[in-house]
Amino acid sequence: MTPFADLDLHDATLISVSMAWATRSVDIEVRRFGAECGSILMLRAVGCSRVVIPHEAPWGMSESINSHGLDGRRFWIKMQSGDTIEIWADRIEVV
Repeated sequence: MTPFADLDLHDATLISVSMAWATRSVDIEVRRFGAECGSILMLRAVGCSRVVIPHEAPWGMSESINSHGLDGRRFWIKMQSGDTIEIWADRIEVV
């Protein structure tokens, strides 16, 4: 399994982010760009304790991912809109 930080998500389109409160999990659906263009990738954050999903678009409207990474338990996705989605979780899996 490819670690979250090593996934090729640059220019992928963010389709949805949803949280299942009872199971403390967050599902992230993206449409890939580049070599995997058009394919859907489903990610699941497990053991979530905090989720921040701003949609202020300081750089303008965009649904594309610019970059992503991991700092300890904080997984982050920087959107091309300038917003940063942050998820504190035990792990993120490809499902």
